[in-house]
Amino acid sequence: MSRSVGHGRLALVLAALVGLLLACVAPAGAATGFLTDEPLTNAATGTTDVAIAPNGYAVVAWVERPASGPVVRVSTRPPGGAWSAPETFPVSLDSAFTVSVAIASSGAAAVAWEEVTSPSTFDVAVVSRSAGGAFTAPEILREGVQTFSPAVGIDAAGTVTLLYAPSPKTVVRDFPAGSSALAARPQELAASCAAFNQHLAVAPSGDAVAGYDCSGAVFALRRSGSWAVSPAVPDNNPGGSCPSPTFYDVASVAIDTAGEPVGVLRREDRSQFDIGGFCQTFSETIDLSLVLPLGGLMTAVPGPPAATAMSTFGFGFPISGGQAVVSPAGIVLAWADTSQFARAQQKVRFFAADGSAASAPQPVGPESSGAGAPALAVAADGRALLAWLQFDRPGGTLRLLVAERPPGGAFGDPAPIDAAGASLSAVAMADGGDGFAAWTVGTSPPYELHVRGYDATPPTLSGVSIPASAQIGAPAAFSASPFDVWGPLTTTWSFGDGATATGASVQHAYARAGTFTVTVTATDAVANAVTSSGTVQVPAVVGGGAGPAIRQLSLTHRRFRVGRSRTAVNARRRRDARRAPVGTTFNFTLDRAASVRIAFARLAAGLRGSGGRCVRPLRRLRRAHARSCTRSVAIRPALTRSLPAGANAVTFSGRIGRKPLRPGRYRATLTATAAGRTGAPSSIGLTIVP
Repeated sequence: MSRSVGHGRLALVLAALVGLLLACVAPAGAATGFLTDEPLTNAATGTTDVAIAPNGYAVVAWVERPASGPVVRVSTRPPGGAWSAPETFPVSLDSAFTVSVAIASSGAAAVAWEEVTSPSTFDVAVVSRSAGGAFTAPEILREGVQTFSPAVGIDAAGTVTLLYAPSPKTVVRDFPAGSSALAARPQELAASCAAFNQHLAVAPSGDAVAGYDCSGAVFALRRSGSWAVSPAVPDNNPGGSCPSPTFYDVASVAIDTAGEPVGVLRREDRSQFDIGGFCQTFSETIDLSLVLPLGGLMTAVPGPPAATAMSTFGFGFPISGGQAVVSPAGIVLAWADTSQFARAQQKVRFFAADGSAASAPQPVGPESSGAGAPALAVAADGRALLAWLQFDRPGGTLRLLVAERPPGGAFGDPAPIDAAGASLSAVAMADGGDGFAAWTVGTSPPYELHVRGYDATPPTLSGVSIPASAQIGAPAAFSASPFDVWGPLTTTWSFGDGATATGASVQHAYARAGTFTVTVTATDAVANAVTSSGTVQVPAVVGGGAGPAIRQLSLTHRRFRVGRSRTAVNARRRRDARRAPVGTTFNFTLDRAASVRIAFARLAAGLRGSGGRCVRPLRRLRRAHARSCTRSVAIRPALTRSLPAGANAVTFSGRIGRKPLRPGRYRATLTATAAGRTGAPSSIGLTIVP
């Protein structure tokens, strides 16, 4: 499962600081795969997290604070579907922070958050749902002195892993999504350390990697269901009135769908001195190192740091963030180098999956006076999104910028996907390369929460049905099942004879014989397209065979009034279909182009005369008590139309030329002639009313 960074209280503080420092010129570029914004709420507090499953099943969760009290809201989106209406979960304490979400390809999902009542009451709440199920009611984990810092992950089978800190220890619970977390047995990772700054990533197989801070940095690795906790990389604080300490913490962890993990160790060295009894920072150096599995443990890679930066006299933050994401294509490390006041830049490095063969640090976007910590997402083939906030002058507005990286390439120029004052951001990407960004907008709560899909891959076409053969004039059926993670989709057909149609299931009748190449194309909203083709054989009609056939004869109205418009006696094409306010329309198909004759006969009362013929009801026949019958009285002239093969419509106002048919019952008989051959007649009854 690919998962973004979460946003809690620390992120809010950093965003506020960045807002005071950042100033830059907007870069050029275009985000090619992004769709339009989809606002989910205008009441978020700024605490948001997102996740996406390998197949594109997405989830976003955030905190709101209506008048009735704080709540957590969750919206999910199946591949090819739409975002659900947000589900609401009450918060039992005064506020909520540190939202963490996870989702599997089946749609099984989990959400955890930290609940707080100032100054010292902390609980963890969790909800989950099984595939196809509904979310459970929130369960409150109230253990130890305080319970805080939740992080969740989920595997392909729907097993949820919850990492949290019930003081004075750090534990995990594993439970099936949709079941009780409280019923699961807690497993200790640290018996005497209530860790904070929790990071967790779970692979579809159930392998997992975790990182947290316990007076230093600790990494843990789960293989085949068993956790192995590495020794802590301890802080070094020598004490004294003005010490120069070294601090270690965990910047991020990640794991790919193959179960390969990576972590980022952050080291901070401070050089301080005493000036008149006040301790001042002379310089601050921060570096980032990759942490990879070694001997069943997560151990720092020997050698120089992967990234390093220094600031002096407290100007700037040397490094902001530090996120690494691993995929079968390798490792990407991203950070914001803010070592010089008013001069900052996003940077990345690329590594092989084992941490070797590192590229040199590569800048992304122009230098500016500051840069927020990046959010990074990487697909299985190495395609990536890098998002961050930067301050834009003139105007003084925080903007969300996103740079794209093609598989095996470099990040391009960033482009803004929000220029209205973005606050926090996160990105997520599925294995195939589709993903989305989420961010909040506003200078203070409540914020607007926006999401925007990233559609990098073309649709897929399955179930394509193109008949091998068809008959002239006979409608043939064509169908396909297009799919796209984000959509919407447009499906078009080209039948090889100049005709086209739109839709997943269509019909088409060929007017001539030949071999035709049929192509179906599915196109998504950003013009990614996929095609599939097949051939249709349409045989010629053998001379001397049967005449043209009229099929599927029907009338739009079997009972109607005579209209004012005339009906042409002879015409080459259909006419007046839209102008006749009354009347009817003959609908039928032809198996080939033909001349069609429509003859009308009025049905009148009659009596059986000599020879059994039905004749006019003469007086002598009435005296002879002859049997009644219905006779046909031909109406002259008949209508003729020259029509193409396939579906046809002939309007009839109730007049032949200008002459109206009088009220009564009639029979219309249609015959088609082509190449000297006349096909079998087809008849239908109709009634003209006053």
